[in-house]
Amino acid sequence: MGRTRELGAAVAGDMAATRREIDAWRAQKRGGEAMPAALWDAAVGLVGDASVYDVSRELGVDYGKLKRLVGDADGRAVAAAPEFIELAGLFEGHSAAIVEMRRPDGASIRLELPDGSFDVVGLASTFFRAEA
Repeated sequence: MGRTRELGAAVAGDMAATRREIDAWRAQKRGGEAMPAALWDAAVGLVGDASVYDVSRELGVDYGKLKRLVGDADGRAVAAAPEFIELAGLFEGHSAAIVEMRRPDGASIRLELPDGSFDVVGLASTFFRAEA
């Protein structure tokens, strides 16, 4: 990890601490176990002070996955997958519904529908596919 000296003492310290955490996890992990999200979050947090390439190389993590987590080449953040809430049976016996949705980019929608005859899945799919 000689290159971390070029990154500055604070960044080098954070990089080394994160590398120790990842190494400790690797020492106790079971075969095929995915790296915990908290460790990926720590790696993502180092990008900006260092490049995706430098962080992936110093930490020994997958460059492609780290790049996806950080964002694409234009610097736009990759939106987190929206959470899914099953609505089956929710509207039984009700004649009206209020549907609220919020995308990872902050866009939101609230619909007050007088009857339950609507396509919730189609509505959600269209909303979450829409460009920000």
